Amino acid sequence: MIGYLEGKVLGYVLKKPLKVVAVVLPKQGGVGYNVVFSPFFARRLGRPPVDVKLWIYHYFAQNEQVLLGLESLEKLQIFYEIVGIAGVGPQIALNMVDYFDSVDSLKQAVEQRDVSAVAEIPGIGKKRAARIIVALSGKLVSEEHDLKQETEYNLLKQALRKLGFSATEADSMIKLKASEIKKAISEGKPIDELIKLVLAAK
Repeated sequence: MIGYLEGKVLGYVLKKPLKVVAVVLPKQGGVGYNVVFSPFFARRLGRPPVDVKLWIYHYFAQNEQVLLGLESLEKLQIFYEIVGIAGVGPQIALNMVDYFDSVDSLKQAVEQRDVSAVAEIPGIGKKRAARIIVALSGKLVSEEHDLKQETEYNLLKQALRKLGFSATEADSMIKLKASEIKKAISEGKPIDELIKLVLAAK
């Protein structure tokens, strides 16, 4: 199974609104491979010939081998999460991973349950977008993001303790506003905004 390709896109043998097939010649030369791209990735690459480094999803469909090309390991990891959802095929998963300007934008849309943003991806629609968001909820958060969440929660708890609340009271107050606090942290809101958010529940 092919897992990684580094080489040059020589040209495109198929260009459709939801699917692009590129001919990729490996760095060592020899045989070129037909690799499926999302149209969004192909657009960002620009006109061939162009150098590429591709993480590959290699699978079999209708008696043929298919290679899907993704531009980073992180995107491939997210792709695996999406393609495992019932009713979501490899091409839709590929387009979803590549549609947004950045991986963080995709993660934010999922974590904020932004059905409209995900539904904008061609071939998905609102019903499928809602199902995908439910299936992915909590799965795309990076270790760095987890650490940031934990740090902000601890700072918030400390701030509430300094205001005279007990540890138990602080935990209860934070739990009461957990989803709103999580969203505020993901949006980069400062600690004083988090405190106001919690105190508004009193």
